[in-house]
Formats: sequence, C-alpha cells, structure tokens
Amino acid sequence: MNRSVTAPAKQLASIEFDRAFAAARQYARMSRAKSTWRAYRCDWLQFEAWCKTLGLQPLPALPETIAMFVASQATGGLGTDNLTASE
Repeated sequence: MNRSVTAPAKQLASIEFDRAFAAARQYARMSRAKSTWRAYRCDWLQFEAWCKTLGLQPLPALPETIAMFVASQATGGLGTDNLTASE
C-alpha cells in the first residue's frame, strides 16, 4: 500500500516560491562585491538622514527629492545655500 503524503498544491507553490526567492536574493548578493554593498548602505543612510532633516520622504522618493539631494551632494552636501545667483 502506497502511503505517500502529498502536500496541497498551494503549499507546494509557496515552498517553490520561497526557494526561488532565496535563490534570487543569493544571486543579487553575489552580483556586487561586499565593499560595494557597504558603500550602497552608507549612501542610502546618508540619503535617508538628508530626507529626514528636510522632512522629505525617502521612499517612494519624488524625482524632485532625488534632484535636490544630488544637487546638495554636488555642492558639498550643504544644500543650495552655497550656490551663487550666477550659477
């Protein structure tokens, strides 16, 4: 008598999803050097702090928010206060 236990299709799909997701995360992690991931984290934390200082939402970030952050970083991270009127 064959008494094999079969999981419901929904449960099997969930298990397969979890495996596929874990594999994708692993490939994503391996896609960059550890130092690159550290730099990304540092950059993200800097962006979050900048947004918090100005009362802006980091996610989802508006295009204007990103443009202002990039401009702020290009001018020494001090915002636009140090730009002259002729620029």
